[in-house]
Amino acid sequence: MRQPARPCCGHHSVPQMCALSCGLRERYKCTSEEETIDLIGEKAIVVTKDLYETDKIKKDHTDNKFLACALEAEADYIVSGDNDLLEIKHFHGIQIVDAKTFVKKVTGK
Repeated sequence: MRQPARPCCGHHSVPQMCALSCGLRERYKCTSEEETIDLIGEKAIVVTKDLYETDKIKKDHTDNKFLACALEAEADYIVSGDNDLLEIKHFHGIQIVDAKTFVKKVTGK
């Protein structure tokens, strides 16, 4: 069963950024919003042009925005805990992995 969406903390206007920021703060014990933003800024880019659309995921069509965003960003990875995304494994050369696998790939540990 799918977990209910976590309510936005109110610090971000984009729900995905809120989920990412709050998740990073919990996982990496960031002590401030600034530290969290620095962590995101080291590895991330913001994509906003909506250049791509896809309907690859039929079960939960709202997940398709993550595939489209990754295409626009020319991403190497999509890091997710979502089973619908993880089942795909690859999308136009983009690897779809969970956080543990991603950390192993980029750190070699």
